[in-house]
Amino acid sequence: MTVTPTEPKGYICVMNVSEFTLNFSSGVPIYRQIVQLISGKILSGALAPGDRIPSIRDVTAELNVNPNTVAKAYRELELGGLIETRRGMGCFVAETAGAKPRLARTEKRRRLDELYAALVTSAGMMGISEREAVAYLAAKAAEPGNEN
Repeated sequence: MTVTPTEPKGYICVMNVSEFTLNFSSGVPIYRQIVQLISGKILSGALAPGDRIPSIRDVTAELNVNPNTVAKAYRELELGGLIETRRGMGCFVAETAGAKPRLARTEKRRRLDELYAALVTSAGMMGISEREAVAYLAAKAAEPGNEN
C-alpha cells in the first residue's frame, strides 16, 4: 500500500495490505483470519506499539471483503487491547500492547486451541484418532533438532 493523501501526515502505514493472506475456503471466518494475522505480527514484535495498520477502507478495497468483516476484526483487536483507533488518524498498535504479556499468553493459547481443534478435525477426516494424532506430535517434538 502506498501513502495516499487520505493518510494523516506523518503517519505512514508500516504494514501493507499485501501482507494479508486470507484463505476463503479454510472454514476459518475471514474476520478471525485478519485478527490472527495482525495479532500474530504484534505478538511476534513485527509490529511495534505506535505502528499504523491499514485502514478498514484500504483492507476492504484491496481484499474485496465486506467492510463489516474488517471492522469486526479490528473491534476484536481493540477490545483485546492490541490496537487503538485515533479519531481522524487511523488504527495503530496500542502503546500498551507490548506491555501485556498475559494478553499475549491468552492470545497464544487461543490460537493453539484453534490449531488443536483443526488438527483433531483433519486427523478424524483421515481416520486418525485424537490420541494417535497427539502421540505423533509428541514423537515429532522429541526428534533431534525439534527443541524449539
